[in-house]
Amino acid sequence: MRGTFVTVWSGISLGLLAASPPALGADATAGKTFFTQQCSICHSAEPGDTGGAQGPSLIGVYGRHAASAAGFSYTGALRAANLTWDAPTLRRFLASPATVVPGTAMVIAVPNESDRDNLIAYFQNLSRTQSATDAASKGRRDLIALLNSHPNPLECRSPLANFKSHVPDDLDRLACVQTELRRMVHHYLSLWIGYVSNISFGKVYTPSRPLWSHPCP
Repeated sequence: MRGTFVTVWSGISLGLLAASPPALGADATAGKTFFTQQCSICHSAEPGDTGGAQGPSLIGVYGRHAASAAGFSYTGALRAANLTWDAPTLRRFLASPATVVPGTAMVIAVPNESDRDNLIAYFQNLSRTQSATDAASKGRRDLIALLNSHPNPLECRSPLANFKSHVPDDLDRLACVQTELRRMVHHYLSLWIGYVSNISFGKVYTPSRPLWSHPCP
C-alpha cells in the first residue's frame, strides 16, 4: 500500500516539475496572441484552437522529440537532426530554422527575441498544464486501483469496508473516503481532548460525533 501511495505522489510531483521556468519577463499570454496571429495559419498549439494543418501539430511540442508528432510527413533533415524541443533549442530554431536544421521545410523565423521567449513561455505553460492534468489523472487511477485492491484500507471494521456497494462511481467513492477519514480524525482528536481534560480538570469530554456515524451513501 505504501509503495502505491509513493507512486501516486511521485507522479503528481514529477508532472508539476516537468517544465522548466520560462525566460525572465516572458509572457505566455502574449505568446499565445503572437501564435494566433503569426503561426496558427499552419499550426495548432492546443486542442480546439482552429489552427491550420499545413504544418505539424504543436500540441504538446515542448519537451517533445523533433519530428515525432503522428500524422505528419517531416523532412529527412528534421528527422535526422535528433533535437528535443526544450527552451534553448526552440530559441535557436525559431531565430533561424534553416541554420539549425539545413533542409527543413520550416523557413519562417521569429526574429524578435521577446516574441520567441513569449512563444516558448506559451508552449511551456501548455506543457505544464498538461503534465499536471496527466499526473493528476494517473494519481487518481492509482488511488482507485489501491482502493479496489484494499476494500478496507484502514484494516478495521467499519462501513468503509463495504463502500463499493453504496457509491455509484469512482469520484463519489473517493469523496466518500475522504469524508470518512476526516470524521475518523475528528473522532480520535475528540477522544484525545477528552482524555486530556479528564486528567487535567476532572471532566469527561464526550465526542459530538461517533466514529463512522455517517457511512458512505
